[in-house]
Amino acid sequence: MRLVYATGQPRFMEFNIASTPDRVPAGARVFAACTAERAEEHLDEQTFGAMSDEEFFTFKQLVHRARQLESERRARGRFNLIDSARSLCARLCGR
Repeated sequence: MRLVYATGQPRFMEFNIASTPDRVPAGARVFAACTAERAEEHLDEQTFGAMSDEEFFTFKQLVHRARQLESERRARGRFNLIDSARSLCARLCGR
């Protein structure tokens, strides 16, 4: 799971992506938790109304990017599993 967070206040927000909760800086607010399949966004009405259009679009772009990163991570995991299974089979079959 990837987390989209921001530091600073609306109109001065800096958004970023963290791969784990411990990578979110102290004082930052998490606005989305993303998996390959979906994004759970937590953007309240007050923050939405106070942020600039640029901040909102940056947030949406990072949500999209976080989902892409999760898809790529999952695909690498599947490939590694298949590769490991092939390697095990080859060792068991003496190839």
